[in-house]
Amino acid sequence: IDNDRMVDMQLLAVKAAEEFAVLANENDKLFKENSTLKEQYDDINHEKMKIEEELNLLKNRNQDEDTIIDDIDILKSKAQKWELEKKLLMEQLQEAQNGKTKNGKGSDSLVGKTALKLKNDTSEDAQRLMMESL
Repeated sequence: IDNDRMVDMQLLAVKAAEEFAVLANENDKLFKENSTLKEQYDDINHEKMKIEEELNLLKNRNQDEDTIIDDIDILKSKAQKWELEKKLLMEQLQEAQNGKTKNGKGSDSLVGKTALKLKNDTSEDAQRLMMESL
């Protein structure tokens, strides 16, 4: 009976050693897979950070472009206003010249009374942009 126990113990030891070897191999495989996944995660995280930086740069550029577009719209509006003022002043000048030729004397008082009072409402930046565009 002791002999049978010995044989059973040896069989159990062999089975335990085999199971241990299988588990050790599986553990090594999982460790390598874990290391590979960590490296992939680090690479992806680094790429994510680069993309976020690029996105922020593009957002800032977009804001700058929006500001420029707004400035252009303001300048276009002012140019239209100046064209209307110029047209009005040209008409007033023409009327003044017509009045001068009809009664032979100048009617500067007409221009003085009806001329628009132009105010300088352009900022330094707007003036600089306008000069650069010319």
